[in-house]
Amino acid sequence: MEKLETRVALLESGRLEEYSVERKSSRNIVGSVYKGKVKNIEMGLKAMFVDIGFEKNAFLHFWDAIPAALDSGIEEIDRRSNKRPRKRITVKDIPSIYPVGSDVIVQVTKGPIGTKGPRVTTNLSFAGRY
Repeated sequence: MEKLETRVALLESGRLEEYSVERKSSRNIVGSVYKGKVKNIEMGLKAMFVDIGFEKNAFLHFWDAIPAALDSGIEEIDRRSNKRPRKRITVKDIPSIYPVGSDVIVQVTKGPIGTKGPRVTTNLSFAGRY
């Protein structure tokens, strides 16, 4: 017998507080975090494909692979030290940072559509109040 849906009820002091139903056909993975493995790099697309356990590999654009802290949009303050300036990461550096076969932690930003796999990013975002 195949389960068609999963039902979850949250009770507090015998009172129903939350009730949710997840159907197999409408699984929402946006926001989910996975440890994947780089399967191939497509320089023409400026992207790589990452196996995160789904039928189709996830699509990771090079700009979504650069950590936000190293992005050129971050303002730097020069404090007149003798340190060498940090090198900016460019598209050419991505294959050496994430070679084929390397592990990468990604978060789904867009679910799979038709024949395409999900779109992912390495810039993880966890919503919360604190």
